[in-house]
Amino acid sequence: VAVTFTARFIDEVLSGAWVVLSPTFRRVFDLSLFQLGLLFQVVDWVALAVAPIAASSIDHASRRRLLVLGGGFVAASVALMGVAPSYLVLLAGFALYGVGSGPLAHTADVLVVESFPRDAERAYSRATFFDTVGALLGPAAIAVAGFTHVSWRIILVALATTAALHARAASTATF
Repeated sequence: VAVTFTARFIDEVLSGAWVVLSPTFRRVFDLSLFQLGLLFQVVDWVALAVAPIAASSIDHASRRRLLVLGGGFVAASVALMGVAPSYLVLLAGFALYGVGSGPLAHTADVLVVESFPRDAERAYSRATFFDTVGALLGPAAIAVAGFTHVSWRIILVALATTAALHARAASTATF
């Protein structure tokens, strides 16, 4: 069960971190507002294309595999963002995130509800709590990094490592 709550938490930490990094992305990559907006939009466009496949797979494929693949794509995407030398590579990282986020987060949603069949509402409210904390910690991590002069790239690579470790844990977890 911890793996399912953690999946949602990681997804929220990462999505919250991007918002705070927007001015940094704009400065480092000399982006127009259109280019910056495109970074966020490409996640949704790719996720929209992947969502029907992911939704169908939740009912027919191994949920463990979906969590691992989702976590793997999320880890790879955030690592790519962290080392991106150019806007196009950063954009590719955001697009890759759109591939992994749905299978990671939505599979976790299903597993949370199924883990507590008699108390699904309470379980999902706990998941929402983890989401909220994650959404606050992502920006907080970026803010602390800024105040302590730690590179935003190191923070993204560390978050990518966390997502990869989660994918590894999901590969051996009991559901």
